Amino acid sequence: MKTCKIHGEYKPQKICFGNSVLYSSCPKCADDYAKEEKKEKRRELLKRSGVPIRFENKGFDSFVTSNKKAEEIKLTMKKYADNFKGIKPHGTSLILSGNPGTGKTHLGCSIVLNLLDQGEMALYRSFYDIVAEMRNMFSSDEKDVLIIGKYLNVRLLILDEVGVQCSSDFEKDLLFRIINSRYENKRPTILLTNLNYGDLEKVIGQRIIDRFNEKKGGFYTFDWESYRK
Repeated sequence: MKTCKIHGEYKPQKICFGNSVLYSSCPKCADDYAKEEKKEKRRELLKRSGVPIRFENKGFDSFVTSNKKAEEIKLTMKKYADNFKGIKPHGTSLILSGNPGTGKTHLGCSIVLNLLDQGEMALYRSFYDIVAEMRNMFSSDEKDVLIIGKYLNVRLLILDEVGVQCSSDFEKDLLFRIINSRYENKRPTILLTNLNYGDLEKVIGQRIIDRFNEKKGGFYTFDWESYRK
């Protein structure tokens, strides 16, 4: 038996390397170290994910539903996150539509947080911020690198405020390039928008919406009263 200063006595395992004999360290210490490493990795992923501070400690459990439809959508989003390993090879994408305050961002960020727990990298971004970021780039080459490197390769991209910042040809083209590049590479994308189906189609075009109807993707309408009231 050996004694750990933290956990007390434990029975070490004998490990032989040729003529050398070693004994394992405290298994509880090893377990604590592994858990801390996992937490540190998640903290790093969370920092890079773009999830707003307000939603960092949110999740599906904290999403309180006020009606049957909201409960069904919540369960669908949770199922999407829980089964993401099977979903990502197909690039299944979603659109969440509804008035402000109906919980779209909460559920979108809940999906991101769920994926971080699985060790998957997901990115939440406001399309408004992407447009501002792109306008600050000087050359077209820099813009292409940014799109490919940051918004194409991430496992799941959640784009919020889609439709609000799509008035110019530059903005419409930028949105199409991001979504189409991800579509062609089977990378799942989730759009969050305050626009209904018809208005969204007018703003971003049918060719973008069509990409969300494949591989069991869908359009989900949050048509209940704002929770903020």
